[in-house]
Amino acid sequence: MAKRSGCQILSIKLSDRFGDHGLVGVAIIQDESETCEIDTFLLSCRVIGRSVETALLSHLAETAASRGRQRLTGRFIPTRKNAPARDFYAQHGFQLLEENGDGSIWTFDLQRNTIAIPEWIRLKTGKGERA
Repeated sequence: MAKRSGCQILSIKLSDRFGDHGLVGVAIIQDESETCEIDTFLLSCRVIGRSVETALLSHLAETAASRGRQRLTGRFIPTRKNAPARDFYAQHGFQLLEENGDGSIWTFDLQRNTIAIPEWIRLKTGKGERA
């Protein structure tokens, strides 16, 4: 998958005042024409709800826009274990595009909207640090 053109695999580590939590998540994205599709967005249950998910989604949106993508899309396929993420896309300003028996597809307009990194999070990327 990593060798596929337009595909990126990102990992996220977390450190806070309580210590280093190590690797806590991964995202896989795929650029297709004007769209960046979130193929996979996984986080450890240890950090869900601590705004790490918003910081990672913000980074995905910002970098997709910088690559000239106009939309960010993601699928939600409900399972017994991911119920806490059911409203994730809606809570971050995505619009419901389609719903079927397998789940739902959500879209975010990168030209009109942004997703802010929570002010208490400092995001460090391979290209430097941003608040």
